[in-house]
Amino acid sequence: MNIPIKPILYFLVVFSGSSSTITNKIIFSTISLGKKFTHPLLNNLIMFLAESTGIITFNLFFKEEEKKIFELPKNIGKTPIETYILAIPAILDLISSLFNSLSLDFLPGSLSRMFHGFSIIFTFFLSIFFLNNKHSIHNCIGIVIIIVGIFLLGLSEFTDTSNSKKESTEHLFFGIFFNIISNFFSSLHDISQEYFIKKQICHPIKCIGFEGFYGFILTFIFILISINVKCSNKIIRGKNIESSISDILINEVCIVDEKGNSFIENVSFIWKQIINNQNIFIYYVFLFFILIMLNYSYVGFIQISNAISRVVLTNITSLIVWIFFLIPIHNGKSYQERFKIIQFIGFLVLVFGVFYYNELIFNKNKDSENEIEEKITQNLGSEVNIPMSSINS
Repeated sequence: MNIPIKPILYFLVVFSGSSSTITNKIIFSTISLGKKFTHPLLNNLIMFLAESTGIITFNLFFKEEEKKIFELPKNIGKTPIETYILAIPAILDLISSLFNSLSLDFLPGSLSRMFHGFSIIFTFFLSIFFLNNKHSIHNCIGIVIIIVGIFLLGLSEFTDTSNSKKESTEHLFFGIFFNIISNFFSSLHDISQEYFIKKQICHPIKCIGFEGFYGFILTFIFILISINVKCSNKIIRGKNIESSISDILINEVCIVDEKGNSFIENVSFIWKQIINNQNIFIYYVFLFFILIMLNYSYVGFIQISNAISRVVLTNITSLIVWIFFLIPIHNGKSYQERFKIIQFIGFLVLVFGVFYYNELIFNKNKDSENEIEEKITQNLGSEVNIPMSSINS
């Protein structure tokens, strides 16, 4: 009996990619002890812990496969990567993920996912600067279309009259700002992977594992520092009080416990909130296994699929996240979204721009499918021997 591996991997990539974004948004919207459970550092700790399982998985199942990678003609003369180098992309991944978590707290789940179009813009420019990549007129026009699509997505939320919160404009501004920073460092992360691994070999599962290991250690150190950094507790998260932009920022970034104490992170309050609302624990167990599935299924996916499939499935994942948050069963939940025609148009323009950028439509040169795939691979900075970690949103 032949098992249809490719369709199964397609499903796993879309399911795990959309589920991770949805689960993170639900976690951040969960109320326990009167406060939202918003702990970006904990989210990163779980993410990197899931990735670090790659070290065990590699040593158990993929050591022999790495030897075969060295024997490929294109890899002759290349050396094994020194794993400590992966601490650099791990740092960039940590920064990107932290800002992505903050963005997810400020923005609707669908917009946070759709705004990943920013990463294409940053990768476009960074690849020119760091990798000396040359881009066609098709790419340049595609970037302009993507920018228009992102502008319409942002406009859809700023013009939403249903949002009556006084600070909604400032919250949207911070959400978009954090998302831009997140995507900038995400692009740096991808570029750094390609830069460091261009002349070295690393099995993707091994790279995921070691990057996750370094990321876990770095996040743990950040937590130890942050629990001792006290914030101004002029206002308390969740209260609609007229305040300055700096107050709103402090209020959203810092953790305020049930006693009004405010720190960047508060481990004891994390445990109190989890004990008070055990659904949070269930969400994190689910998220942990979803992230493992996402990383491993994506590695398998890029090995048997083409670059065109990656572009298509990324946009399908964004669409599924949006549809989920539109379902009326979420009535009364803070993550419930409303259909907005401007957002729909913006999403269509964004997808059109992504397809145009990758020369999947209106390709006057009529390149072959292999040539198009090669161009997309260059645009995405993804090769089989490049770690595909931290696809956590």
